[in-house]
Amino acid sequence: MTPIDIKVELVRRRVVLAELARRHGASQPHLSAVVAGRLKTPWLRRIIATSIGKTYEEVWGIADPGVDRLGGWPPVRVAYPYNTTAAARGAR
Repeated sequence: MTPIDIKVELVRRRVVLAELARRHGASQPHLSAVVAGRLKTPWLRRIIATSIGKTYEEVWGIADPGVDRLGGWPPVRVAYPYNTTAAARGAR
């Protein structure tokens, strides 16, 4: 599908990108960039395809890469086992 086809389908289904982004913990500009084809974030592509009732392959023309370490859902969060703030290091 072209970006215009995707936008038409989103409008037809009354999907608002800002609301979709909020529900899935993404930013609206990032989601818009994926729809426009400027970014290729797999987990956002998956969300867009699902929201318009299509498969990943129908929308993007390639097979779903599956959940991967850098682009999968949920986004990877790095948890640091220690506090790195200046106050925690004893700096004044």
